[in-house]
Amino acid sequence: MSKKQKRKYYMAVIKSNLGWSFKDFKGITFEEIEAKFTQVWKQVEDFIPIGSKEEAERLKRK
Repeated sequence: MSKKQKRKYYMAVIKSNLGWSFKDFKGITFEEIEAKFTQVWKQVEDFIPIGSKEEAERLKRK
């Protein structure tokens, strides 16, 4: 994947998860977008759906 393709993909993921618009990316470097993407992607990976066994265990511990 080229740097341009990565940038476009990262922007799409950030836009859909944080509600950013394309004007919010104006003047931001690729490295800054990549850092923001990493944060958003971690949230996506750490997501635990309600009703799952992991969620039930988490609620039992509280």
